[in-house]
Amino acid sequence: MQGARLLLGTLLLFSIALNFANVVARYVFEAPIIWTEEIMTMILLWCVFLGAALVTRRDEHLRMNILSDRLPPRGQEVMRITYTVCMVAVLLFILLQSVRIVATFISYGQKAAVTELPIAIPHLAIPLGLALMLLALVRGPRDKD
Repeated sequence: MQGARLLLGTLLLFSIALNFANVVARYVFEAPIIWTEEIMTMILLWCVFLGAALVTRRDEHLRMNILSDRLPPRGQEVMRITYTVCMVAVLLFILLQSVRIVATFISYGQKAAVTELPIAIPHLAIPLGLALMLLALVRGPRDKD
């Protein structure tokens, strides 16, 4: 858990440093680093989906709990189970669709415009993040450190 948070923090700091370097290169040296925006977008995609998996693991998603907090314990348990079943169904559907899309990117050999990296690399964050979210839901909430 700590390692995943460290990785996400490092990726975000790297993205900020890259953005700063590009601003300096563009406005001081009039020579922008043309690939920075593409790389920062890829990093952001990975951070969002890996971060979502961490949030799911810690059971810290934002919720509208004005109703569920007023229910008796049995009702709260029913709401929790209903929430989990709905999340699993939605995540499975999106996971299957994202796997199909990434497979299409791989089969066509599509590359990013500037860096010419395979476009499947950033998009793999989506099915991986969704799969980790599913795993976290099935296993139940974990540590809050």
